[in-house]
Amino acid sequence: MAEETEMSKYFDEQEMQPREIKAKTLWEGGLKTNTLIRGFEIQSDEPLTDFGSNSNAAPAEIFLGSIGACLTSSYAWAAFVSRLRLHAITTTMNGTIEYVDGKPAFTKVQLTLKVTALSNKPDKLERCFQIARDKCLLLNTIDCEKQLELKIKISE
Repeated sequence: MAEETEMSKYFDEQEMQPREIKAKTLWEGGLKTNTLIRGFEIQSDEPLTDFGSNSNAAPAEIFLGSIGACLTSSYAWAAFVSRLRLHAITTTMNGTIEYVDGKPAFTKVQLTLKVTALSNKPDKLERCFQIARDKCLLLNTIDCEKQLELKIKISE
């Protein structure tokens, strides 16, 4: 339990410090881009219906996927700190884009986390979901209706 408290304290202290992250996006013609982040590349394009060449996911799709990745990793972190054993986490995301004041925006984001746990502690698994929602930077950043759901399966 002392290890959990130390780890939580470390992460809480780290999260309180302002930090900057950097990325660089290069235009590759048409509607294609290549974004460089810490040596990683994220390529994007638009679908044919939006005049792209459909060679990669669109920036809005990548953003939606990033929200899911953020919530998933936040849940995994909370479970790890809580010493819960997980078998799998799958997150599905749906986003609604509408025009608001003449500008496109996400007006609704739905996320469903499906957790298969080896630990039969539903209360702690639910608590990890609350922690993940609070710690997910991207959920805290977007300003639209959010619907979040947790589905737990205990695995033998």
